Amino acid sequence: MTIKRGKNNVVYVNTTEEEMVVIAEIVERKQHATIKQHGAKKGVLVDLYSASAIMNVYNHLSPESQAKMRSVPIGLRADIAFRVLAHQR
Repeated sequence: MTIKRGKNNVVYVNTTEEEMVVIAEIVERKQHATIKQHGAKKGVLVDLYSASAIMNVYNHLSPESQAKMRSVPIGLRADIAFRVLAHQR
């Protein structure tokens, strides 16, 4: 893995697996981070609330569904997670 940390909580990643590692670290450290793909102009700011929702849903998925969830952008992952959690109520 080549996760690189920059200034102001910016984290540079290469793969979606690394994105999930960073999201798990956000939950563990209880801090937000901006996740940015190497070479991208803009990153995605992920807060603790969104990261927690993503990880909660992700950890309950089958390996096949986890692979599908990793293939979508972070913003859509958060949207999916919040919809699933709202549906559980």
